[in-house]
Amino acid sequence: MHPIDDWRKDLYALLSHDLRTPIRNIQTFAEILGKQLLSEQQIKEIAANIFASAEEQHYILEHALNILRIDDFQQGGAYPMSLTTLIEESVEAVASLAKAKSIHFEKNVQYEGFTEMPSQLLRQVMNNLLSNAVKFSNPDSTVTIGVRRQWGAILIDIADTGIGFRPEWEESLFDRYNSLGLHFNRKLIRQYQGDLSAHSSGEGKGATFTLCLPPAAEEKE
Repeated sequence: MHPIDDWRKDLYALLSHDLRTPIRNIQTFAEILGKQLLSEQQIKEIAANIFASAEEQHYILEHALNILRIDDFQQGGAYPMSLTTLIEESVEAVASLAKAKSIHFEKNVQYEGFTEMPSQLLRQVMNNLLSNAVKFSNPDSTVTIGVRRQWGAILIDIADTGIGFRPEWEESLFDRYNSLGLHFNRKLIRQYQGDLSAHSSGEGKGATFTLCLPPAAEEKE
């Protein structure tokens, strides 16, 4: 399959499958509001559900736009990028989301070299992973970002103490029908000899997502 056809398949899956659910939910809640006499508490609950569905639509549309902007992410080719700069910029990009939940970032940087990837692509993936970490973390908790060098590769670990998942789901999380965002990010990274994996000890025990990146040419062992 041609790469462009594969991206189109992702976009079709997103728009035909994922986007229908939140739209249908909003329609259902609107019908309930229009036809039934509800208590103040019920109205608040429905309003919260409508807001959640609208947020889900926003999330899905963002990924649809990212797929359409795939050429922009890869524009200019792969060049050395400072890991320190990448971490600082990514934390800054999600700072307002973290502040709203009183979530703090802790950095454990054991390697301060350079990777070699398209900068826009790498920023997109990092921002998405950090946003997910904040989203699924408990309020007033910590997200840890670790950077290390191992087996000739650069590993960036993003660990939260949030809802976690069952260990047997580590691979299925990246299926396009479970999380198109993770599926999209892994596919982008793998185009440049990198990888993206996930680990959790179980539900309620947090999760760690690990980016495996190639070092810059001059830093390869």
